Amino acid sequence: EPDVLERRLQELAQLERGPVLVTEFMARPRNSTLVNSLPVLQRNGAWGYTWGLFRGKSETHRPWDTWVRDDVLADAEWFHDVFYENGTAYADEELRQIWWHAIGMN
Repeated sequence: EPDVLERRLQELAQLERGPVLVTEFMARPRNSTLVNSLPVLQRNGAWGYTWGLFRGKSETHRPWDTWVRDDVLADAEWFHDVFYENGTAYADEELRQIWWHAIGMN
């Protein structure tokens, strides 16, 4: 969640060890999305890396615990991935936010 991400980034900033690269911030069903995380990352001068870009064989669009659960529906909300295999966006608003935070504000 964005407030948890904000607190963690502030804790890390107090260590004064340089830039932060966050690799585990995307979990849409847990209210951790590109839309609500990108502003937090930018505000704190941190970078975010999302594990999945295109839905594919790695299945990073599925929840982390699907290897031990079999009750996750095939059409459940995605965890990480941003694009379908054909390049179509999973969520258009996420693409607008990526553009805005990467290019539009500069």
